[in-house]
Formats: sequence, structure tokens, C-alpha cells
Amino acid sequence: MTLKNFKLTTKTPMSWIKTISLNCLILVFALEGGAFLLTKFKLIPIVDEPTYSLGNKNGKSTGYWGHDWRNEKESWGAWHKSNSRDRHKTACFDVEYQSNDVGARDDVNYQTQISPNSIALIGDSFAEGHGVNLEDTFAKKLSKDINKQVLNFGAAENGPVQEFLIYQELVSKIPHSEVIYFFFPRNDFADNSFLFEGWFGNRYRPFFRPIGEEQYEIYYPPTAKKSEDYPSNKRVKHSSFRDQFKVDLVNFTYFSNVLKSFTYALKDKQVNKHNLDNAKDKPVVPSDARGYFASESESIKGALYYVDKLFQEIPPDFPITIIVIPSKWDIEDILELGWGYLQLDWYLGLKNIADKFDAKFIDLALSPDGGQNSSRLRAGLNQWYHSCDLHWNAAGNEMAVQQFKHHWNMD
Repeated sequence: MTLKNFKLTTKTPMSWIKTISLNCLILVFALEGGAFLLTKFKLIPIVDEPTYSLGNKNGKSTGYWGHDWRNEKESWGAWHKSNSRDRHKTACFDVEYQSNDVGARDDVNYQTQISPNSIALIGDSFAEGHGVNLEDTFAKKLSKDINKQVLNFGAAENGPVQEFLIYQELVSKIPHSEVIYFFFPRNDFADNSFLFEGWFGNRYRPFFRPIGEEQYEIYYPPTAKKSEDYPSNKRVKHSSFRDQFKVDLVNFTYFSNVLKSFTYALKDKQVNKHNLDNAKDKPVVPSDARGYFASESESIKGALYYVDKLFQEIPPDFPITIIVIPSKWDIEDILELGWGYLQLDWYLGLKNIADKFDAKFIDLALSPDGGQNSSRLRAGLNQWYHSCDLHWNAAGNEMAVQQFKHHWNMD
């Protein structure tokens, strides 16, 4: 081959750049297209829809994730900054959050503007009102219906240990005369269990661990530090190109679901080795330590131990209502596996606590009259939850209000 012919058949640097760029572009479209299909057909655990939104924090894209009003500096960890506002936007809702003088989600100050005849609501993100505006939260809907103040002490990612501490250190100091307690089996056994500490890393949040027969103590990860940020161990500061790239990847791509699902699977693999299988009456158990068919002994016992301790803090003459909340996945499990969870240890244990403290017990998976109605649950899957999120929409909160009122009016 002559030098002249070699020059004719060799690509120029510009040609190589064009070829590489085209291949990279094809790869990006292929990855995003594949992630789109995995998301739409729910073949991965994380199926969030991109918001395609640009938040504005110091001139940079942050997304509207609903994180900026949160902190992790109280003894119970996850809470809200006092007198703060934030926006949370996803593919199926766009809402505003606000907190009052004590950091609770409300437009009323609890230190100056409440009645001693109020109801205190305690729970996690379902009580807080994740994904709905203030007027559509359980607390506000119930307050309007019964003409009685309902104080909202719910906060996302809180479990029984945190709710015990919230009542002991905050709620008990604010006048009220009744308590509603939300229990969410999908998270509440794992949220504070020492077996699941790895899910949260070194975030500032309390966990329980056994110290003897049927005894538990509260501890914090040794490197955890209180923080005005949320989450306290890895808050995205938007201070570098790398940070900004992470934010934009979540806001504008389906491929971020693949990455988040991969991380989720790694965490799940780490904690699965701790899960035990000790349910007395079970079919194929879909999850050992999470949900209505949970059976992992240590996490269940520890969670119920702190529910009991929480109720010990409540004055004995205060009415208490326990409301058990099924997730979408729990409803799907019940429709597939039946109602065997009614005889599982966690369920019987929670009912025993209700009996001990003369508390009403409402299982939202059951009809208001306590019946087992599969048709109602099938309809609820489409009616009660956000289409792009596992939390209640306004209709879900309304369902819970009406079921509570059914039992409340029986007095």
C-alpha cells in the first residue's frame, strides 16, 4: 500500500470524533430507552417518573424533592425546620410543605394557638401527608370533619423509637387530650431495627438493639452527627459539577431508576442475611421483616416494645386509636395470599397492646365493619394511592378519615 492510498483510507481526527460521538449518543438513547421500558413495566423496584423540572437554589437546578424543610438534629432524627416552606414535585403531584413554630406540618402554631382538647396525631410520612397539600392531609381533613384540632406530629422516615421520643420530648409538653397513632408495617419493623442500620448508614437517627430477654435499648451510629441538613450523612450541596450532575440525572432521566434500583438491591442483599423465618401460620412469605406478612422476630419485638413504651407515656385517661396502614404492596400480597396475616405474631402483638391500653384498633386493610373485602382492596389500589408514588393521595387520606370516624362515632 502506498503512502497516498494509506492517507485516503485513514480516518481524520474529526471523523473519529464524529464516530465516537455518534456511538455515545446511540448508547445514551439505548440506556435511557431500556430504563424507560423497565420503569413502565415495573421490572425494577424504583419506578419514579422524571419531573423535568428546574428548581432554583442559588441559581442552580436542585429539583423539588421536598428535602429542604427537613433536618436531622433532634434526638429522634428526622424532623422539620421550624417555620419553613418547601416544594415537592413529581410526575403525579406538585405540593407545598410548611412547618410551624415547633417544626410540625401545620399552619397553626402549637405553642400559642391550640386547644387543650386537641388530638395528637403521631406517625410517619402517611401522618405527615407526603405528596398532598396541607388541606388534604389526614389531620386537616379530620379536623374539619369533627370540628376539633388535630395536631400533626408525623414525619417521614420515622419509626416506633422515634415516635416514642417525639411523644416523650415534644408532644407531652403540648396540650392535648387524645392520641391517634399510625402504624405502617411496611417500614415500622425495619425503621429503627439494629438489623437494618445499614439501610441508613451513619445518619443521625436512633435504633434499638436487644440487651436481654425482651429488653431493648436505644443507640445511635457512632459516627452520626446532628445536622440541619437532610439526610444528615450525604446531603447534596449542589456545590460541584458532580453534585449537580446527580440532581439533573434524577430530574431528567429514567436511567436514574436503574442506578437507584441497583443501590436498593445491594442494600437488600446486606440486610437479607439477618432476616429470620419464624411466622406461625404463613404461606409463601413475601418479605420477612417488612409489611403485613412480616415475621422477622427481633425487628418485630423491638418495634412493638417501643410502641408499648410510647403508650406508657400517654396519660391513662386519654383515648388512643391505633390505625394500621397497608401499602400498595401489602394490598397486592393480601389479594394473592389471603388474610393469614391476621394470625401472625406482629398483628396479635399489636392487638394485645391495644387491649392493654384500652385503645381502638383499626386495620385499614379491613372494611370499616372489620370484614375481609377483596373487591374493596382492588378498588383501593387505584383510588387511594398516587400513581407515581406509594403514599396516599387526597382520596386515600379521606378513606382513612372516614374509617376513623366510623369507630369514633361508635362511642
